[in-house]
Amino acid sequence: MPQKPVRKKEKLSKEESLYRSAVSLMDAVDCVSRFEVIVSSLNDAAKKFEKLGDYKDAVLRKEECLNNAKDIAVNGAAEVFNTALGKLGCAKTKSDFIDVAQDFKLVRKFDYKREECNKNIQCCQKRIRRIETIAAFRRYVIVICILVICTLIFINTPLFPLVKKLLSKF
Repeated sequence: MPQKPVRKKEKLSKEESLYRSAVSLMDAVDCVSRFEVIVSSLNDAAKKFEKLGDYKDAVLRKEECLNNAKDIAVNGAAEVFNTALGKLGCAKTKSDFIDVAQDFKLVRKFDYKREECNKNIQCCQKRIRRIETIAAFRRYVIVICILVICTLIFINTPLFPLVKKLLSKF
């Protein structure tokens, strides 16, 4: 059997290693679907390129990363904002409103329509409080109904006169 040739590990300089890491980080954003992760990855790659200074084309790649991150942040925030507005119109449950509020908080973090995001977050919080209040009221009504039913059942049992006699002695 012929032996496979042994591949020697290429010894990289510190700069080359950092450069390759930044390039792979920059190229890896194609697989990511959430815009905030893409923006974060591109900004991290830009920081790595910045550490390299004039090494190869690090300056150009840094600018490319920063410009792409800025464009993706604006477009992604606009898309999430519009989606959140649509979800707000259809929201009915507490979890729906929590999800919509999280989307608006994410968009607000990228400074896209900050005032409108704040208004929509407050609207979601009001609806959540209203839903929680209605749920608490329902629980109280259910408990009271159960107590009334139990009392009526107890009154109509043979044990009621016995308990009545015991209570009258005190």
